Amino acid sequence: MRILGALLICILCGLYSWNARAQQIQCFPYDRFIERLQSIGEQMNDAGVDGMGNLVQLFTSEAGAWTFFVRIERNGTVFACPLAGGEGWEHHKPKRGTES
Repeated sequence: MRILGALLICILCGLYSWNARAQQIQCFPYDRFIERLQSIGEQMNDAGVDGMGNLVQLFTSEAGAWTFFVRIERNGTVFACPLAGGEGWEHHKPKRGTES
């Protein structure tokens, strides 16, 4: 769990200026994006808030597919902006006494 946490922190640090680059990232209507992920078996696994107040979410499937994206609001419309995705995600349960 600590490795996952450290990985997410590194990713989030790299995304610090992502809003400035948001026009380079393709975004989709949030509700339709979530429906699409759920239709291929992905469900929310983890979520957190970045330094700019945006919700960052990780969706994964039992088969190992994963999608990492940020939820943003522009002019009253909510979008999902995928940042990374792939295959081979492994779920790890924290060992007792090591939760942080």
